[in-house]
Amino acid sequence: MTSFFDLYKIEHQWLSQKAGLDHWDLGILDAVDYLDFTQQHLQELIRLRFLKSDWPGDLGVLVNGISQYQLAEWLEAPSSDREKLLDSYFQSIQKSNQKGPLMEDFYLIKNGGDLSVGLIPTDRMEVYRNLEKKNLNAGKGTLNGQFADFLSIFGKLCKGLPSDEFFIDLVDLSVKRVD
Repeated sequence: MTSFFDLYKIEHQWLSQKAGLDHWDLGILDAVDYLDFTQQHLQELIRLRFLKSDWPGDLGVLVNGISQYQLAEWLEAPSSDREKLLDSYFQSIQKSNQKGPLMEDFYLIKNGGDLSVGLIPTDRMEVYRNLEKKNLNAGKGTLNGQFADFLSIFGKLCKGLPSDEFFIDLVDLSVKRVD
């Protein structure tokens, strides 16, 4: 696994010498195994690329920072209280620069499908799989509305077609999991 690490160190040194260039964390090369390396790599991709290119500013900050507790509290709150609650979370996240698990979990599922489910704790996956049961309707054009829309999409991704151990029923042409 470490055969390319010397080359990565040279790249990092070169990036460090370029003024104003944001570069990846050299600590990635201290990974204990390939899984640890790829998870740290994903975190750096989120920080350096995905937040800037894939997300409207405030929504990206929120999804990247919201804690598991805050997400659960928001989901259980009455719809009429969610916008105020989310605004307070957003202010807290901006002040503290906190990082939660939702963004990383989203990219694991988006890029790895159900092959990545084992990397996400069971209690969080249960929340994600049950998002469709929550009333996620919110005012359009608000951060609260964008967040609700994101969660709706994420919930559907978490219940997507299988990535491994499936078969195609040739009678009705449906994809089914092997149980």
